[in-house]
Amino acid sequence: MTMGDEAAQQRKESEQRLLKAEHEVLGRENDLKDALRGDDPEAITRFRERLGEARRGLRNARGALER
Repeated sequence: MTMGDEAAQQRKESEQRLLKAEHEVLGRENDLKDALRGDDPEAITRFRERLGEARRGLRNARGALER
């Protein structure tokens, strides 16, 4: 594998991680919306934390793609 092939492969993997992270954030946002319709403050807090983690993962994936 040449260096160009390796770079292209790494970029493709970074793009896949970014897509996965975006999908994760969308799912967590939907989970939080569902929890907000309910009446369980602990569930709301838990889903907010999970959404925050997913957003951090998305930022990391975007940062890795920019490198």
